[in-house]
Amino acid sequence: MAIGPSGKPTTTGMMDERPSVPQAPNLSALGKGAPTPQPTAEPTPTKAVNPLKEQFPESTDMELEFAERAKSLTDEDTAALQSVLSPSVRNALGKIIPEFKEIMDAYGSSEANVVIPISVASKYAMAKYNTTNPEEALQIMTTDLLALSDMQPGAMAGQQPMEQTTVPPSQPMAPQPQGLMTSPQNMEQV
Repeated sequence: MAIGPSGKPTTTGMMDERPSVPQAPNLSALGKGAPTPQPTAEPTPTKAVNPLKEQFPESTDMELEFAERAKSLTDEDTAALQSVLSPSVRNALGKIIPEFKEIMDAYGSSEANVVIPISVASKYAMAKYNTTNPEEALQIMTTDLLALSDMQPGAMAGQQPMEQTTVPPSQPMAPQPQGLMTSPQNMEQV
C-alpha cells in the first residue's frame, strides 16, 4: 500500500491520474509498397506407379503389397515356407487371407506335413538314440529321417540298400556260402 500525493492511501498506483495508454502504430503505409509474394502451390507429388500394377491391373493394393514383400524373401525364408506350406495349411490361410493365396501356392509344397511338437520329437529321439542332449538327439533323428527319404522305394527301414555288382560274362561269379539263399522246398541253392 502506498500514499498518494494528496495523502490518500492507494493500492493501484497513483491516485487522480489517468493510466498511460501507448499510441497505436501508424499502419497507413501498409499495402502501398511492393506487392507481397503469394505463396506458390507446391506441385502435388505424383504417386509412383508400381510396375506390378501395370503387369496386373486387376490386382488390389493389398495383393501388390504381398507380392512386393514376397520378392524380398531370402532363400532361407523360401525354404522355410516350402517346408510348412502344405496343401491343408495353404487352404486354411487362403480362407483367412484370400489375397495371399496365389503367392502361397507358389511357395508351398504338394505334400502333406506331419506336425509334431519339438518337445515330443526330442523326448522320442533322446529315448531312441540313448542320449540326454535334446539338440543332439534331434540332429541324429533328422539325419536318419533324411537318409530314409533318400532310400530307394521298397527298401525297409534299418536296412542298407543292396549294392548291384556287375560281373563280366568271361568271369564266373564267386560261389555263395551254403545256406544263404536256399529254397525250403527242395533245398537247392537259388
